[in-house]
Amino acid sequence: MTTAPIQLLPWQDRWTEPTLDELFEPLEDQHRKALDNLLEKIEGYETLDKSLVWQGQSWYWTIQYRLLDPRGNELDTLCYIVPNHTAPKVCVPLTDKVLQRIPVRRLPKLVRLAITGAKRPVTVYWVTMNLTASYEVDPIFDLIKRKHSILMEPFKPAKKSSAK
Repeated sequence: MTTAPIQLLPWQDRWTEPTLDELFEPLEDQHRKALDNLLEKIEGYETLDKSLVWQGQSWYWTIQYRLLDPRGNELDTLCYIVPNHTAPKVCVPLTDKVLQRIPVRRLPKLVRLAITGAKRPVTVYWVTMNLTASYEVDPIFDLIKRKHSILMEPFKPAKKSSAK
């Protein structure tokens, strides 16, 4: 008796780097639309480097957005997008320093719960949220936008004084 080999989804095949189309093809329509919407918003930033990274057996192939300073040096990972075919995930790693500047109490419940339940192995909170519907895009992107703003603050031009 022989057993048929297990057919891996493109995001699970470690040895073959998939394209974004191959990653998104097995997703349900509502998940694909939500991810497309989120990616479009994230890619509105000019200071990002997008790459496909193998993250092992837990996240498999993952889209990583790294935040770059104006000179092109890496500042931090802005977020990870995990195209899991049953429940896509978004992870926004937050350091203590960044988290202290975010008004957690004023964030939508989805994001607040993700922050309070985040795994924190050392000094980084791994804020991970499922992205299963389009209405979840805006609260998740709001957290990404806040992190981007905080990290890019030192590179903003100084405001001119209005003293006469």
